[in-house]
Amino acid sequence: MTELKIVSQKAFDEAYTEKACHFSKNETQQIIDIFKSVLDEPLKVLVEGKHVSLEQFIGKQKSYQFTSEDCRRLLALLIHDNSILKLFLSRLPQAVLDLMKILSTQKFISAKSLKTMGMENLLEDDFSQWYGKHREKIGGINSFWFSSVTAYSADSLSTTPRYYREDDNYFYLNKERTFIFDEVLNQMLGKKSLYLEEIPEGLAQFDAETEAMTAYPVIKGLIKQEILKFSTFKVTQASSAKVMKQLPVKDIIPDLQEYGQKYNIGQVYFPYLNATDAKDNAPYCDVVKSAVTILNNKSPETNIPNLLPFIKGFKANSLYYNGTNHAIRLIQSALEEAGELWVNLKTLSLLCIDTGSTLSYRAFSEMYLENASLGEALTPENLTEEVDLAIMQSYCSVLYGLGAATLLCGKENPAGCATPFDRILAVRLNPLGKYAFGLTKNYSAPEIEQEELFELDSRMLVIRSLKPGNPYESLLGDIALPIGGNRFRISPESFLAKCYSSKDVKDKIDFFKDYMCSEPPKVWTDFFETISRRCYPFKNDREEYRLYSLDPNHKELLRLISDDSVLRNIVIKAEGYRVLVPVSKSAVFTQRLKHFGYLV
Repeated sequence: MTELKIVSQKAFDEAYTEKACHFSKNETQQIIDIFKSVLDEPLKVLVEGKHVSLEQFIGKQKSYQFTSEDCRRLLALLIHDNSILKLFLSRLPQAVLDLMKILSTQKFISAKSLKTMGMENLLEDDFSQWYGKHREKIGGINSFWFSSVTAYSADSLSTTPRYYREDDNYFYLNKERTFIFDEVLNQMLGKKSLYLEEIPEGLAQFDAETEAMTAYPVIKGLIKQEILKFSTFKVTQASSAKVMKQLPVKDIIPDLQEYGQKYNIGQVYFPYLNATDAKDNAPYCDVVKSAVTILNNKSPETNIPNLLPFIKGFKANSLYYNGTNHAIRLIQSALEEAGELWVNLKTLSLLCIDTGSTLSYRAFSEMYLENASLGEALTPENLTEEVDLAIMQSYCSVLYGLGAATLLCGKENPAGCATPFDRILAVRLNPLGKYAFGLTKNYSAPEIEQEELFELDSRMLVIRSLKPGNPYESLLGDIALPIGGNRFRISPESFLAKCYSSKDVKDKIDFFKDYMCSEPPKVWTDFFETISRRCYPFKNDREEYRLYSLDPNHKELLRLISDDSVLRNIVIKAEGYRVLVPVSKSAVFTQRLKHFGYLV
């Protein structure tokens, strides 16, 4: 006999109310069959010290009379009594438990993969008369736990017409059933807590709060000089790689084979920094607050491609209908609730399995997606690791680049990383991050030691960098030429490069004083004054005169222009049988020529 206990009527009522869901007649019968096949009969319920049968507990004469409402009461019994829940799950078929374990760590698995794993005994043929195709489904009583969707296979080529593309059934845990075995699966899988109090061994901490503050003026200067270039909301790869080499932000994975992790951090966080609406003279903490607001609120069709630059094939229109900021909402909420604890990103990403992925499986019927880090197609099976987890890790990279978060990263050799960010394992907000998220009202910036970065020669236009790895050196690329020994020479030609107006010259002088030296020696001020005075010494008269070319063989017209007193006072002769006529006198000119029979 299996005994189901109601220890607390209040707890049972809460479990029953919380898990309100509807079951079809077929599903109701499945639940009854599962109870009978798994638990020993007779099934008794202990209520207030008395044993009653299931039929008496429900208030029905026969089990086939049970309704959807009655089944909810049965399932509430399992949730209420954890020992019965463990017994119940332990007696489920091993193949069902194995598939539950798989689908508690990845959102989807295909019928093709189940066959490869030797789990084809769960499948049965499902012929679709509509499409005239045979597909597999999970059959019999086991289907109660799983749902399925059809998505195009990643084996298809993007150039293949849609109606020729191969498709497959993908299975996932039925959301209305997962509450039954969530806790037990957590115990079986040994899932770690969402929040960590202590740092696990073998992980390294990275924080760039002060470095980000130092880097920001340099980044702002590079954007002004258009050395850091953007295409819509994305930074170009070449400029991102070039700039990040010059910045003091620590490289969290220095041995990443291509570009290094700093390149990837710059690629995802520069666009948010560039898009801030903070005023030019705003303190850096307010710049970060504005950037974080944009990060949390940008549309999915903008956020997803920017945060997952290694995924190729995104289309804005498809993302509009098939993408969400779901993973961003989860990490944002977790960081706000964590306090001084660390957020375990792997565990957090598993919440997307129950509550919904950032990218819908339907996206695969409209986009052919490829993970460029692996050189492999992205399938619904990869959503949890390569989309949901990756977007959380990329999100944390943005916060790290802004100086708003501390990261915990693995030290393993990252060759073969599924994504450029997958060594980021945990995160927490630092004081700057808490201010940016609105968790604190005030922020006290750390003291940054002011040091001389450049020395200006008092006799020649030569500037010397005083610090190895000086990030401000990159700002000289638009105005000076390197001459060795950490020295740079400025000439009129180098300074005026990319100047197209007197305003450009003024901006470049102001830029030099802001970033290099606010009070330069006399030779420099004289140079700036000379450059400013020499702006546009020529007056462009193109709009004040009309230029006419004459036929050298038209001797009569040439003689007329030379001899006629009216024409002679209007026309200015130029070389090559050309004349200039003031616009203000062009009407008199044409009328005078008409007098002699010439039409202009």
